[in-house]
Amino acid sequence: MSKDKVLSQLRRLYASNFISNISIAGAAWVLLLVSDGYSLIQVGLAETVFHAVSLCAEIPSGMFADVMGRKKSLIVSCVMSMLSAVVRGFIPGFAAVCASVGFSALSYNFISGSDSALAYDSLLEEGQESKYDKYISTQTAIYRISNGIATLLAGVAVIMGNRNAQILSIAISAVNMVFLFFLRENKIIEKKSSDSL
Repeated sequence: MSKDKVLSQLRRLYASNFISNISIAGAAWVLLLVSDGYSLIQVGLAETVFHAVSLCAEIPSGMFADVMGRKKSLIVSCVMSMLSAVVRGFIPGFAAVCASVGFSALSYNFISGSDSALAYDSLLEEGQESKYDKYISTQTAIYRISNGIATLLAGVAVIMGNRNAQILSIAISAVNMVFLFFLRENKIIEKKSSDSL
């Protein structure tokens, strides 16, 4: 991977990070549940489902990223995010809320560490691993900004209503998917994937 391609790779990862964290429906999920008539006990149960799924999927999702590739793991994360929004936006009932929260947890699991590992591998291939700290600093700043914007606009999600907010989340994930498809997997993972076929 040339230096220009590494730079393009990092820029796509920056863009993906910003887009994936700007979902106002995700920032306002508690408000949306309460505005739809769910009790705080149900909100607490949904939060429990989130953490239970996240705990169970942490190791398998990491193994998936190591074996199948960081890019594929990021794409799966994006698909899980879209499924979460579809279920929450179009299927009524508390069981659907729990399923949606479960998909959301899986989305976090599959993205967790995959983007930074892909960035490190890309820099390592070009002998630029010393720039990794700068990458992480920039990614953290982008995360804080995008997450802050989403939190500030959480009230807009409530005004829009749950379904419209979820449709917006699906659109945001679709845009993110475009950036993810243009990422390049590192050579070691590509070799592992081809050997396993």
